[in-house]
Amino acid sequence: MHVVEKLQCRAHGEDGVAIRVSGSFIIGNQFLICGDGVQVEGLPNFKDLGIDISSKRMGTFHEQFIVEPTSQIGCYTIVKQELYINQ
Repeated sequence: MHVVEKLQCRAHGEDGVAIRVSGSFIIGNQFLICGDGVQVEGLPNFKDLGIDISSKRMGTFHEQFIVEPTSQIGCYTIVKQELYINQ
C-alpha cells in the first residue's frame, strides 16, 4: 500500500506543474493520501482506518514528476518522473 504523507505542487515552465510526493510503503491493498487537512474525494479518510504506519512500514518513497497540458482541455501528460525507494 502506498501512503502519501507529503504532497507539494509548484508551477513548472510556462504551463506545467511539478509535483513532489513522499510517504511510506505499508502492508495493505489501498492507495492513501493523508496529512493534516488533506482529504481526497472518493478515498477513505486515513484517520478512520486506524492504521499504525510505523508498525506496518516496509519502506519509504520519494517521487517527483512533471506534468504538462495536452491539446485537450483539462488533460495533462507526465513528461518526466523520478522515483526513489528506500527500505
